[in-house]
Amino acid sequence: MAERTVSKNGSAGQTHEKGAALSHPFPGVRRMERTSYGGDQGQLPAKRLQKYGCGVISATDLLYYLHLYRQDCGSFLFGGERTRRQDAGNTQARPANRPVSAEPEAYNSWAGYLAARYFPVLPFLGLNGFMLVFGLNRYFRKNRIPLWAGWGVPSKKLWKRIEQMLSGDLPVILAIGPNFPFLWGRRKLALYTKDSGGACQKALETKAHYVTVTGAEDLWLEVSSWGKRYYINKEEYLEYVRRHSCFLTSNLVWLREKKRPGRRQCEK
Repeated sequence: MAERTVSKNGSAGQTHEKGAALSHPFPGVRRMERTSYGGDQGQLPAKRLQKYGCGVISATDLLYYLHLYRQDCGSFLFGGERTRRQDAGNTQARPANRPVSAEPEAYNSWAGYLAARYFPVLPFLGLNGFMLVFGLNRYFRKNRIPLWAGWGVPSKKLWKRIEQMLSGDLPVILAIGPNFPFLWGRRKLALYTKDSGGACQKALETKAHYVTVTGAEDLWLEVSSWGKRYYINKEEYLEYVRRHSCFLTSNLVWLREKKRPGRRQCEK
């Protein structure tokens, strides 16, 4: 489930350049003359996914990114001939001129297929973190992708794990959980945009929503949500989780390489 409220509030200061980011352009969807920043659940044809499909979008964006840029993470789902090399240890990026955006019809087809086969979206409940990682691991096994997904890390390790994954060129699915224990509560977390001077302006608020982290700075996370680039203040995220949600539902999907003989893991 995803709830958002457009904000009219002002600036929250400057972002900092220290941190980590993905190594390649984050793929989007071509619509008219504009390419989105990741997928947009509001553009999916199914009403159920428009309202509760943020987890499906995050999973689709993650899997498409891996397909584009890692030789050992290809899938027939995303079209074209799979070019995975027989050497299971190879993680060399695909050619730089490979398209980094998808046609709307293709993207909608991918998201619908993944929702039907791997990520069942429940009315009013959406997709919880444990169901999300279960679906990812089923997909990885089915496509012989040498990754393993898990749900949640301790709060003290949250930012470190995000930076580790980004440094390993792995997008991070982050949950902004519902209010807890009162699920019907109205407390929300702010999402920001940057103005021309680099200052972050509050754009909207959300809860019970998944975003995909594509960059991390000193005080900010760069995320994809509703097909746009937003920023989350790290301190505000922790404050929201501690006061209005909980780390069981507000956390991340971590990924790690499966152990293979003679091969080092990306994360320890």
